[in-house]
Amino acid sequence: MVWRISNFGILSPIKKIFVKEVIGMENIPKNPPFIIASNHANYLDGFIILKIMYDKFKQKTHYVSHPGRFGRKLPKFIYLKYAGCIPTDVPEEEFFANVKSALKNDKIVGIFPEGRYTKDGSIKSFKIGVGRMALESSVPILPVALQGTYDVCPGPKLIPKFKKVVKVVIGKPINSNNICKERNRETYLKIASEVETEVKKLFKT
Repeated sequence: MVWRISNFGILSPIKKIFVKEVIGMENIPKNPPFIIASNHANYLDGFIILKIMYDKFKQKTHYVSHPGRFGRKLPKFIYLKYAGCIPTDVPEEEFFANVKSALKNDKIVGIFPEGRYTKDGSIKSFKIGVGRMALESSVPILPVALQGTYDVCPGPKLIPKFKKVVKVVIGKPINSNNICKERNRETYLKIASEVETEVKKLFKT
């Protein structure tokens, strides 16, 4: 019920106002679990991807996120259960255990591997966490590039420009096991780099 209301009152208007085009819907796996990795310009990014996935699977995407000041003000059950967030402000092993648990239960997990908003619209280096998440969970990574969100609302700015310019480009899933099966920092970095390269390529499409 909560997500049906959110879809109608929040997600649908955001997509209708800002999204001009979505390319590559055929690349989305037929069923979860999988990880979504995309570039990050502002708060609209997550909502746009949430809408696309909700329309296809009728389920929420569990985003990796730091609670920040806003999240800490929310009751914990709202942030964790209803928003479906996977918090990063916990011990490292607990965080990865939470990710694996979500994926084991056929959920969709979303992450912005840059770790923060871009300050100039370009895509920054991806952190190794996305590599570890994928390899330890044995699920594919779905690369997604969001074009135009920085122009609509750069960084931490709250009030967006109301223009329909956002283009979403969805790439083919990346199987981390095809890159390397060894579980170490070097492997995680290699996978993250592969995903970064693909998202950057999609961003220029």
